[in-house]
Amino acid sequence: MDFLPKSPGGYVLELCLIQPTVLQIGRLGEFTFPAGAYLYFGSACGPGGLSARLSRHLLPPALHAFYWHIDYLRAVAEPRALGYLAGARWDQSAQRLECLWSQAIASIPGNLVPAPGFGASDCHSGCAAHLLFIQKPEAAGAPALLNHGLQNILAEAAGMARAEQDLCWLSIDQSQITTCVGVKTAGT
Repeated sequence: MDFLPKSPGGYVLELCLIQPTVLQIGRLGEFTFPAGAYLYFGSACGPGGLSARLSRHLLPPALHAFYWHIDYLRAVAEPRALGYLAGARWDQSAQRLECLWSQAIASIPGNLVPAPGFGASDCHSGCAAHLLFIQKPEAAGAPALLNHGLQNILAEAAGMARAEQDLCWLSIDQSQITTCVGVKTAGT
């Protein structure tokens, strides 16, 4: 995944869970996850930036130890799409992009928090979780992140002026990125 930016940034990963599943999410607890689509919002600020973090999320779960909450869900759910904004800057006073996105999508009626606190252990913005079960209005087979309405909500929540680069949307098939399906540029 050498084409993914090595810079820090925020991302959203869409996962599809085929059947309802009960999972123990580390020390967070045991939760029932309904079948359907999930959006996980994260940030990549460490070494290797977005490239390292997203590549890890797309690896087969058997190839790494479980460390983050998302690792437990990823073991049973398939990635379908992702979006990222490279170059988003944060300081101690700014709200993180993952929080802005999570809050924007959580405000849409019908979207649910399946596991309170999931992915939000270090959140200081009051997010219920950084994982949402989403109602998909479009065809069941199409990833929700490829819906332009959802992309526009995320771009608006990001305040595109904070970006040094563009918001990019990628389609995933069998844990492989197959298509760059769109780029939302700053100011458009």
